Amino acid sequence: MNEEMNEAVEAEVSEEVVEEVEATTEPVDEESSEQVEEVQEHTEPTEKTFTQSELDDIINKRLSRERSKFEKEQTTLKQQAKDEYIASQGYEWNGKKITTEAEYSQAMKEQEIYNNLVNNKGFTEEQAKELANERMERESIKKELEALKAKEQETNAIVDVMNWHEEMRKKGVLTNEFDYSKIPDEVINSGASLKESYMSYILENMKLETQQSTLKNIDAKKELSAGSTQDKLPAEEGTFSLEYINKMASGAGGTKWIKANYDKIEKAGYFN
Repeated sequence: MNEEMNEAVEAEVSEEVVEEVEATTEPVDEESSEQVEEVQEHTEPTEKTFTQSELDDIINKRLSRERSKFEKEQTTLKQQAKDEYIASQGYEWNGKKITTEAEYSQAMKEQEIYNNLVNNKGFTEEQAKELANERMERESIKKELEALKAKEQETNAIVDVMNWHEEMRKKGVLTNEFDYSKIPDEVINSGASLKESYMSYILENMKLETQQSTLKNIDAKKELSAGSTQDKLPAEEGTFSLEYINKMASGAGGTKWIKANYDKIEKAGYFN
């Protein structure tokens, strides 16, 4: 089952990774902007490139999200199957039909309490049923309160992260709006506080983007350096353009340069 799921996810990732790559933005500070300003005047904008490790990271994160989604779906389906089976058995407790695993589990606990009260504590059946039901209701309320408290803590953690994100936006460190649904599961379930995990996640992404921006600037400078000569040469290797010949002949090169490069100049049709 896991192998089939992995194959399905990898097939989907292969189609979607390009979209994630294209959607990635990169911050450029003032110093980097000044360094490439001259480059942009002479070269066409270059597409952002990614190293193999960065592509692997994008794919692995996507696979992780899809695996988590698949596992949740499987858990839901298994629970539905259990509930359907229990409902088909016709179980009852205290005159109520039992239709789910949760109801069955609660009925078993109530029955255990009931048997203890009748057999060991001397209560009547009616008293035991009432006390067992009362105890289970109290436990249910306690669980609900604990769930509400956990939900409140989760909400507060999300608000804390959102406030930090918005603070970074105001400072110009981040540009995108906060979207909790886009936070990877591995960040949410890291074991550390949500804010700490999110901050580490954002800073790591910024580090990768800065490294990528630096590499892109280096590549652009290389292209500019190569273009300073290539722009003056015609497409055919080993020849000069007439414009380049005129510039060199009328400049510092003069006749000395013409003699040194006579074959290429003649091949370019300069003397025709």
